[in-house]
Amino acid sequence: MTVFTFTKTVLANTAEANALTVPLPLSPGILTHAIVNIPYGVQFFCRFQILDGLLNVIPSREGQYYTGEGPPEQIPVWYHLKKEPFQLIWKLWNVDETYPHTIVLKLVVLTEEEAASLDSLRKIIEGLKGLSDVLDKKQLPVLQELVKEMKNLSSRLQVTKK
Repeated sequence: MTVFTFTKTVLANTAEANALTVPLPLSPGILTHAIVNIPYGVQFFCRFQILDGLLNVIPSREGQYYTGEGPPEQIPVWYHLKKEPFQLIWKLWNVDETYPHTIVLKLVVLTEEEAASLDSLRKIIEGLKGLSDVLDKKQLPVLQELVKEMKNLSSRLQVTKK
């Protein structure tokens, strides 16, 4: 797993027509989620999209944008990065007439193998959770311990920061 971190300040009065476009160099694999930190005080004035050419990746619908304010937020996505140069575009604009705003964006990319392992672990955990409904109460603590171990295993995927 590789976590790519990008930070960008968008000046006040940056219209969508004059939006900043920031290249996001990534690695081959699957973009599994983004973590975005839009600080308090932005009041939803600063907006962005993540694109692959003309294709919207975040948000996935054409013409929409992402905005917010407050604590970091995770945005789930499942996007295959198969073609070189393994780069997306971060399009940002700021309709605030007074203040510039800075956004921190983290993108998590898994290799194909890591994504397959994660998917297998999720299926196992979901299957074990389903079994808890049919097991008697004496067996439940054993099942809960097994689920806990599977979660620990999935959280030990190697993280690389870039």
